[in-house]
Amino acid sequence: MERDPKTGRFLPGNKAAVGNRGNCNPKWGNKNAVKHGFYETITIMKVQDDGWLFIFQSGAGAVRINPDAYYVVSDNEKQGFAIRMNIVEDLLSRGFKLHPEKVI
Repeated sequence: MERDPKTGRFLPGNKAAVGNRGNCNPKWGNKNAVKHGFYETITIMKVQDDGWLFIFQSGAGAVRINPDAYYVVSDNEKQGFAIRMNIVEDLLSRGFKLHPEKVI
């Protein structure tokens, strides 16, 4: 591997210098992260031992909801949590994304 003494660059014909040409197809964002779901919003809902509902959503944060503000729905068709409408409006203003079919 010979280098040019003035510039320090590799001389032509040097096979060790052949390789990555750089990003030939630039695009906004990280294509690999989008492909594997790293930008996906993940929502975790869990009832804690003391009865409070814990909601965590990536990008929005976490909240605890009082046991009086929700109840558990366990129909054959629907399963999940029914939250009071004023709590839902507060969650939406904080950046949480809720599915309308899951809000009762």
